Amino acid sequence: MKFALTSVMASLESCRLAVLKACANNSRYFNKLPSLFFSMHYYDRLAAGYNELHEEEQLKKLQVLLKHVTFRGKILDVGAGTCLVARHLDKNIQCISVDSSKEMLAKGVGERHVAKAESLPFSNGIFDGVISLTALHHADFQQALAEIKRVARP
Repeated sequence: MKFALTSVMASLESCRLAVLKACANNSRYFNKLPSLFFSMHYYDRLAAGYNELHEEEQLKKLQVLLKHVTFRGKILDVGAGTCLVARHLDKNIQCISVDSSKEMLAKGVGERHVAKAESLPFSNGIFDGVISLTALHHADFQQALAEIKRVARP
């Protein structure tokens, strides 16, 4: 199953890159690329096999981060996907997971919210830390950063 799913994912990625290349040559479409790929429930469709394909890679990123950062208190994971961060942080840390994919979050654990990085459904200054392993490139970075700053404690 893993090989078949990996092959399908590689084929999808090849198609996505071909479309990106074609659209890059036509500025009329280039600015619409994020919505072309991610507003069509892209990650909802990948949810069933996401961990099998990406968990090892994501876990390595988290382990590198945890060598340099100590989290305490209440943490927000933006673009949490299947809640890998929530599953691997110390149990004394309250990790709230946010992702735009309901199906990805359904594979996760703990407190989960369907939301976009650009519009976080939380009050100002309620998180002791914010983490995002590999999601912010899917967002309007400046808007997402403003939201992260808003919800994080100074």
